[in-house]
Parts: sequence; C-alpha cells; structure tokens
Amino acid sequence: MMDWLTRGIFIFLLTSSMMSSADAHPHIWITNSETILFTADGKLSGIQHQWAFDESYSEYAVQGLERDKDGRIGKEILAPLAKSNTNDLAEFQYFTKAKSDGKPLTFGEPKDYSLEFDGGLLIYKFTLPLKEPIKPGHINIFEITDPSYYIAFVSANKAANSTDSNGGQACSIIAKRPPEDPQPTGQSLNESMFNDLNTNGSYGIQFAIRIIVAC
Repeated sequence: MMDWLTRGIFIFLLTSSMMSSADAHPHIWITNSETILFTADGKLSGIQHQWAFDESYSEYAVQGLERDKDGRIGKEILAPLAKSNTNDLAEFQYFTKAKSDGKPLTFGEPKDYSLEFDGGLLIYKFTLPLKEPIKPGHINIFEITDPSYYIAFVSANKAANSTDSNGGQACSIIAKRPPEDPQPTGQSLNESMFNDLNTNGSYGIQFAIRIIVAC
C-alpha cells in the first residue's frame, strides 16, 4: 500500500501523515457512489465509480495547481493526474472485487476516468468494465474496500443505481453500508493500536461496502 501512496495524488497526504505523530486510521476518507452497468440485452457489464475525497485531503492534493478566478481547476490540468492515478490503482485492483453466485469476476481495463475539483472536493470518476459481460447470476456482489484501512470508503448510496434496459431482466440492487468504526475501549485508534490489530493488513475488510445485485 505504501509504495502506491508515494506516487500519484496520494504522495501529498502520505508525506504529511508520516511527519505527524500517532494519527488515527484511516488517513483518507472517500465518499463513494456507484452505478451498476448492464448491456442492452441485460448482461452485467461492470461498475461505474465516483469517489469524492475529503476536503482536507482534496485541498492538500491540488496545492500549487493553476486555478481560475473562481478557484476551479480545469479538467485538462488534472488529466495527467487522473491517468497516473488510474495506472497506480491497478496494483490494488481498484479497491473493487466482484462475484457472481460465488464465482470471482475479472475486470478489464478501466475507462472514462477523470478528475475534477468541485466545491473544494477532488472527485475521481472511472468505469471498471467486466472483462466479458455476463448473464447475471441470482446473487452478484460488488465489494469496495481498502483492506489496509488506510482509506475509508463512506457510501453515498442508499441503493446503487442501475442502467438496466428494457432488454434486461429486473434486478434488485442494494448497497450495504459497513458498521460504524469500532474504537477500542472508547478511545481513538492510534497508530500503535492499529498496527496491533492490522498485523495481516486486512483490518479494513470489516468496513467493506457491498453492492448486492439480486436477479
């Protein structure tokens, strides 16, 4: 995780957090919204992400970039950052996994990726298509999480949106949010406590957001 965070847009926050003492985990908060994608004939084809970084990190990440008189940053200025960030995310499978009736699904190359700076928030959008669209199983699950819990995902969805068409079968789509972050003995989770709990780098799995597509 740390190798990736020294590249792309996350270099800023990593540098800051390493210099500070006993920062509580996580270090980055992302408010995420997802849309499940279908083909015209009703096959499951992928997931579309929209991730809004927390305000503190957003401001830190874009410092030094040219802004217009209203404080906005053009997409063309952020485009190289979007590309490098997307490339770096591949190492971590875009923090996204998927299964259909218990069988893992394989994603293809991400597309339609972009960054924008809107209202003080850095917003990252990208589409993660399945390598091959499939006829959806009875239970299809998309999971969004950072197992190391360096990044916390906070779902903006009460239920994910569907782009199913008239050619597809009806599917019920529900976003299951993670429980509240438990704090040992009511205290903040500092670095020492976190490292004791996260010895195998999987502490964040319990906070995964799951989007269930039942067809």
